[in-house]
Amino acid sequence: NLIPPSVYKFYKHLRITKAEVIRHYYCSTCEAPLDQSSGMKCSNPFCQHTFPRKQNIPYFLELPLEQQIQTLFERPYFYSQIQHRFNRTKISERHVEDIYDGQLYKEHSKPGGILSSPANLSLLWNADGIPVFKSSTYSVWPLFFVVNELPYKLRMQKQNILLGGLWFGYSKPNMQHFLKPMWKTLSKLESQGTVVQAWGNLQKFISKVILLAGTCDLPAKCLILNFRQFNGFMGCSKCLQPGKTLKLGPRAHTHIYPYVAESPSGPLRSRQQTAKDVEHYLETGSTRNGVLGPSWFGCLRYFDPIRGTAIDYMHGCLLGVMRRLLKLWLEPANHKQKFYIGQLSSLLDRRLLSIKPPAEISRAPRSISDRKHWKASEYRSFLLYYSLPVLQGILPDENFQHFALLVVSMRKLVADSITPKDILESEKLLNLFCKRFAQLYGDKEMTVNIHGLLHLATTLRELGPLWAYSCFFFEGLNGLLLRHVHGTQGIGLQCVRTFSMIQAFPSPDKLPAVPNEPEFLKKVVKRFQSGSTKPKILGKVEVSCQLQSEELSAIQRAVAEGLPLDTDQQCTC
Repeated sequence: NLIPPSVYKFYKHLRITKAEVIRHYYCSTCEAPLDQSSGMKCSNPFCQHTFPRKQNIPYFLELPLEQQIQTLFERPYFYSQIQHRFNRTKISERHVEDIYDGQLYKEHSKPGGILSSPANLSLLWNADGIPVFKSSTYSVWPLFFVVNELPYKLRMQKQNILLGGLWFGYSKPNMQHFLKPMWKTLSKLESQGTVVQAWGNLQKFISKVILLAGTCDLPAKCLILNFRQFNGFMGCSKCLQPGKTLKLGPRAHTHIYPYVAESPSGPLRSRQQTAKDVEHYLETGSTRNGVLGPSWFGCLRYFDPIRGTAIDYMHGCLLGVMRRLLKLWLEPANHKQKFYIGQLSSLLDRRLLSIKPPAEISRAPRSISDRKHWKASEYRSFLLYYSLPVLQGILPDENFQHFALLVVSMRKLVADSITPKDILESEKLLNLFCKRFAQLYGDKEMTVNIHGLLHLATTLRELGPLWAYSCFFFEGLNGLLLRHVHGTQGIGLQCVRTFSMIQAFPSPDKLPAVPNEPEFLKKVVKRFQSGSTKPKILGKVEVSCQLQSEELSAIQRAVAEGLPLDTDQQCTC
């Protein structure tokens, strides 16, 4: 066969080598970067610990982003595919149908803007922690990038995703060190660009790449933007509402974001105000407005950390609000509440399990008692499709009408084509939903996810439909990396090799040449054996079959100078 005879040659054939990966070592005590020129010495003047062996030094990996972009341009039809933004067909020019219809992309793509050139690209980033082992806190933090100019189905294919870096260890990454190499690369790409050569084009040209937007869950967002934790004062990344601490008992308290009637979603943060808060921290050493210091992505010229960082509706609305509502309605601890419907769980199950969804919904409904194991896609199906017919007549009318506000508004915000009227109506419905939430469920339920619903319409205006930057695809990509981790040694390099193989296979020049068909059939025919009138297929399981005369004739015609066949011979091909 054509498979390389060893793992080493297989990786070599796909051009997957360790040389393409850059290691950045850091101190295991203070996590400061090590100065390799001075013998692996910690750069922190208060630490200055020296490490004798590289094998025992913590490090994170960087994959050269510039080289990955050059590889994308070398693929067949990539250059023509990134022209999708210029030649796509829209239902209406005023409708929001992709990330190109957001205000941020429009500002950079207007005449004279950096994205008005057909050769330039914009990226969407994502970062999240993946627990590797159930028995330990060891985790991997990949940093992914998506090329926005590709059509949505192509931009979300695994082979078109870029992997910028990989942090792994028993603690969360120190973003001040993890993102610094990426900032250097992105700064060069947005100012100088990189020299690329498109497939089928003999002339090379320069392509500039900017960081346009990003998406992640709340804990990762606080780390990357260097903001205060989301459950603290000034923890919202979109506005300057401080929230307040609600006392639940003698030793229990929680942080909530009450509805502010005068300005429900304001005052809004801005890039200019955030830059002043960073300056204040550098001058005084104290935080202001929840800003804990500078962030590397915030230092890029074209990336706006406030407008460009999306609110992910998968984590916030589905795994946050929808899951919380089901818990309130069904948990026995709430049996004294008016909205409690746990005693009718069997009726809910009968209604839910009797639904036969269309082929567009990949997962069949599962029992409401298994909701702790539901995936985000199951919460999405329940919220958008199943919930209203299942809950009608079971949930009290006041709570049902209130919940319908959320369903109708989310259906509008995740549509394929969204009108300005839909955005305005959804904003009003979500405003009313948040306003009445505390009245129905209590102040302690006014979490940051409920508050985040007030910013969804603004996020859509800035970045396009919610599905264009949701974390659904990235969660699947994280699972793919984990499935290819075998053993406990070299986990980072295992993930890198897995991702490199995904990117390597689409390129035709990296695949073995297909042999001449008659020559291949000759080798097959030589393995024919006699002694039985019934042919069989070689393998672990023997399957007997009788070749038809048409099949035998087809093989004889394909192998003009091969061996003659007759019906008494045994086929083992």
